[in-house]
Amino acid sequence: MVIGGILAGGLGTRMSGGGLPKQFLKVGGKPVIIRTLERFLNHDGIDRVVIAMNESWMDYCRELLQEYELDLARVTIVTGGETRFDSLLCLANACVEISEVAGHMGEITMINHD
Repeated sequence: MVIGGILAGGLGTRMSGGGLPKQFLKVGGKPVIIRTLERFLNHDGIDRVVIAMNESWMDYCRELLQEYELDLARVTIVTGGETRFDSLLCLANACVEISEVAGHMGEITMINHD
């Protein structure tokens, strides 16, 4: 089982996004997080996707997933941590849990694409 992970916990305080974190800003009429998820979900090699984000934006993200009709069964949103590293740990723990529940526990490889 291959699980893609997205770190989307930033609040975009250095950007002037009108109060929206940068992952929710629209590029070409579509939020960045949706564009990213579509790429992950349309990749033949990725079975599931986990997003780590700030808890206060989780409901908004779920609303976007429904609005853009993404495959909700393949996306898990988890609360991120105080730092990027903490969010990475939250994401990794969620991946392990998903793999264990699905009976696909095996080698875990993390690849960072900044």
